[in-house]
Amino acid sequence: MLVTCKQLSEILDVEYLQASSIMKVLTTKGIATESSTIKQKNRGRPTIVYEIPSITTINLVKGIITGDRDA
Repeated sequence: MLVTCKQLSEILDVEYLQASSIMKVLTTKGIATESSTIKQKNRGRPTIVYEIPSITTINLVKGIITGDRDA
């Protein structure tokens, strides 16, 4: 699944900064990877497109994050 932080915030109905934090954790844990970037028309940072599994499980008791890329 390819998604930006803005798209993830809309899917999860959370603020952009919360979605960005989620993506940072998933990237750090190796669940998400940066797929590409989209350059903006004006100045500013390019938008990062991430590849993440369609189904991601976060086990808060054990501190384990898993993703199923085939789902």
